[in-house]
Amino acid sequence: METPTPVDSLISPLSAPPPPPVVNPRSAHALLAGLLLSVCLPAAAGANAPSTPDPLAYSQVIQPFLDNYCFDCHNTDTRKGDINLEDLVDVGRADHDGRRIWELVHRQLRAGAMPPDREDQPTPEERAEVVSHLRQRLTHIDLSKPVDSGRVTARRFNRTEYDNTIHDLFGIRLSVANTFPGDDVGYGFDNIGDVHSVSPLRLQLFLEAAETVSDFLLNTGRRLEMNRNEQGVFFDRIKVVKSSDAGVVLDQKGWMSVEYETPLPGTYELSIRAWGLMPDSVFKARQIDELNGWPQFPNAFQPGDSEPIVPLEVWVDGQLVDTLHIAQGLSSTDWKTYTTNRFPLGMGPHQVTFKLGTPATLTGEARDAWIADPPRLGVKEARMTGPHAVDRSALSPLHRRLIEIRPGPDRPPAAAAREILAELLPRAFRRPAAPGEIESFVGLMESLLANGESFESALDGALQAILVSPHFLYRLELGPDATAPDRIRPVGDYALASRLSYFLWNSMPDDTLFALAAEGRLDNDDVLRAQVARLLADPRAVAFKEGFFRQWLDLRKLRTLSIDKARFPVFTEDLRADVEQETLLFIGSIIAENRSVQDLLRADHTFVNDALAELYGLPLAEAEKKEKDRSFRRVSLEGLPRRGLLTQPSILMLTSYPNRTSPTKRGNWILEAILGDEPPPPPANVPQLEEAVANSAALPLREQLELHRTNQTCASCHATMDPIGLGLENFDAIGRWRTTDAGAPINASGVLPDGNKFDGPLELLGLLQERDEDFVRCFTQKLLTFALGRGLEFYDRVAVDEILARTQAGDHRILDIVTEAVLSRPFRLTRGDPVHPPLTATHP
Repeated sequence: METPTPVDSLISPLSAPPPPPVVNPRSAHALLAGLLLSVCLPAAAGANAPSTPDPLAYSQVIQPFLDNYCFDCHNTDTRKGDINLEDLVDVGRADHDGRRIWELVHRQLRAGAMPPDREDQPTPEERAEVVSHLRQRLTHIDLSKPVDSGRVTARRFNRTEYDNTIHDLFGIRLSVANTFPGDDVGYGFDNIGDVHSVSPLRLQLFLEAAETVSDFLLNTGRRLEMNRNEQGVFFDRIKVVKSSDAGVVLDQKGWMSVEYETPLPGTYELSIRAWGLMPDSVFKARQIDELNGWPQFPNAFQPGDSEPIVPLEVWVDGQLVDTLHIAQGLSSTDWKTYTTNRFPLGMGPHQVTFKLGTPATLTGEARDAWIADPPRLGVKEARMTGPHAVDRSALSPLHRRLIEIRPGPDRPPAAAAREILAELLPRAFRRPAAPGEIESFVGLMESLLANGESFESALDGALQAILVSPHFLYRLELGPDATAPDRIRPVGDYALASRLSYFLWNSMPDDTLFALAAEGRLDNDDVLRAQVARLLADPRAVAFKEGFFRQWLDLRKLRTLSIDKARFPVFTEDLRADVEQETLLFIGSIIAENRSVQDLLRADHTFVNDALAELYGLPLAEAEKKEKDRSFRRVSLEGLPRRGLLTQPSILMLTSYPNRTSPTKRGNWILEAILGDEPPPPPANVPQLEEAVANSAALPLREQLELHRTNQTCASCHATMDPIGLGLENFDAIGRWRTTDAGAPINASGVLPDGNKFDGPLELLGLLQERDEDFVRCFTQKLLTFALGRGLEFYDRVAVDEILARTQAGDHRILDIVTEAVLSRPFRLTRGDPVHPPLTATHP
């Protein structure tokens, strides 16, 4: 027997939703105009759930406090900081903007940042009483009435969601969204509907992407060489002798590797621009300076020399697919193009590696002499082309339908169109087609056919129109009472399927979710639990790890993070990638073992390769290795002053400056991202640390910060942030352990604002772990924000509290929190939108 959903008792039963509005496009360009109109409507402000304020507390405690300490600066006339507290009504009656001001007042008073030090100060008891009353009023929710579920603004695809949806819809990998502008970020995530802008440029790129996808799908198997899909790639410069804009040079020990992503299974070929270089001994004998390699590399080859041919081995996914024979050139400008044999590849990413080979005809002493003093190899560029031949049996069913169903004696054009669209439209829009919706696209194709277009061209126009429709590009949750502002209703099974799949896969629902939605069984506790477990066990769940955790922890910034390589010469681009991979592997282990979310801070293991082992001071597996092993292995941190995320180099780098550590950045990041205790913004006209210590660079950083805190305006906030960061000062700006700074021993002791003392990072981490409830709550709030695609409101505290209560017995295991987030009210319910009408487009 199915378990009833816990939300049923809080909302009235709803009849089956009416069919979604009809889209009736005539062309892709007309659809773009409709899209522009639809997405530029203003967003609705969130409505507040009713509250029951205590009038005595407000009139007898809060108002007198404001009158004594705040109104002189924040009144109707003065409005310092553009804040007017004089006309602000009680929290329980305040509108959305009013609550935001009250939240700011609460944060400033709690942190001691207001009133300014030059003004009269309340006693600690007065401050504590007002802070307590404000917190009670800001978090009070009337549980005798249905709690507001909130409303998610219609969300367009971000770049990852677009490419993943195209892949899961059609079974192809094209990565067209990398041409789109960067996605706007709100509340730390790029899937927040309230901040998604749609510029004319983005609209144009949506159209171009639709043309690219449609062209690729409909021409599969007919045009053997798809030049539009060529990938020109300049190599990652790994293990090279030297490199410049002229290309790279390999010797016998060198290799280059680059990743290609193939859109379909089929045969491919590589075209490589390369040239040969004479052995090193010839360069030395002829006194040619090969180090002067920009803008081109010279060669020691001279007319009349025997011309040693250089073998170039091409390896794909660890298998040798071809050996090319590269001729000598006078310089790096004298390259020629060489093409490999065609080779079969499956769809997806493939690692292509280029190595200097040894001529197969050489044996014995001749081979040894070649290896001792070989010619070198220069490579300028490589280009993969394909697929040249496609196995149609490997295509997705929908893709085959697009290229195989055609009009015939027993199948008129309209019937063929209808047969294709009946399968395509519901999957593209992620819901059943509304009455007349399929016919509108059939009508579009018929009008194109009547104008002399071929069936393929008419299908191309319909497919492009679908791919630029708001019903494809946006996650629209349409249903009954869609415009009733106080109407709380289930999101509907199909919308719930999309919420679930885009939360955990960053992509569209699969057949199982669609089937459960069609049966009306998805919005059920037991079914949802089973589906969460299934989705997380699927390889596509890597999108959850990389989508949520990389954004929550700011790991995306690592790729562009500036590091002073003169100050830290051991830092390499390989190490930049390694520290991110370490953190992702660590997080993956916590998820795979379904450990407590608190183990993200306290686990005593990590993952290292040889480069990270050296950074950590761990012994290498083989002490005399000449080449570092880049493969990762799990290691224990026993005996090291490191635990969990906060002492991993990725986090320590992100919270440092390019050339030094920053206790303030580290402390502030931990307060915001880990403890959910966002410090107030710095007051205006306060000098930055660099200005305050411009003449004290020789001082250890602790002393520099103490100079900065002599400004009393700065002291209150820094007293909260700096001790946490100073407890991590033994780690330098790239995460290495150190014991001195500016020649002086590092003092990593401190006192937290609550009076707890610590000495060193492990004691600091121990104190932070005592705030485990704060961390688990912060994690849950971040997770729910990502899952919903909106910022949390005060009424969402009820859902967060329920998630924490239901996972407490299991020590807040990470997958339990994910599951309870899916089962929560805000994930399964929505509120009507008084501004947005049902989205429609009419036939012009």
